[in-house]
Amino acid sequence: MDYIVFDLEWNQSPEGKKGSDKKLPFEIIEIHMDYKDLLDGMPFPQAAGEFLEWCGTDYIFCTWGNQDLTEFQRNLKYYDMLRLLPGPVRYYDVQKLFSWFHEQRKLRRSLEYAVETFEIPKDKCFHRAGEDAEYTAQIFRRLDKEEILPYFSVDVYQNPEKRKDEIL
Repeated sequence: MDYIVFDLEWNQSPEGKKGSDKKLPFEIIEIHMDYKDLLDGMPFPQAAGEFLEWCGTDYIFCTWGNQDLTEFQRNLKYYDMLRLLPGPVRYYDVQKLFSWFHEQRKLRRSLEYAVETFEIPKDKCFHRAGEDAEYTAQIFRRLDKEEILPYFSVDVYQNPEKRKDEIL
């Protein structure tokens, strides 16, 4: 199984919800995956298409938290590209797995907290897609795979089209 660790950064209207486009309240401004940054002067549709083409079909996403895949799909839908990522999407929420196996399911901690817990050198800033994806990958590598792999998450932004594809 191949794992693609990625992170997004997005913005919203300076007026908050009242000034947002209801179809696209958070516009993705930065995508980072294992091998490079995207959206560096590239429009979202081109960057997203390149990202999904590179991913192929035999992969599972890993993210810090449960929002990146939802926002990615919302942006894909806005640009009429949602068909490129059939859902529902299975992924590993590394934040949740860290909480379950290192915090006794108590809290969802920050990425910086997990980095400190594993004594990973904090030589990069936080809240940038590239750096956050790299830190998330380092944390994912330190988790016991036999213990965590049964606990994938499912992003249900897209529901199954057929009853036989439902997850029970």
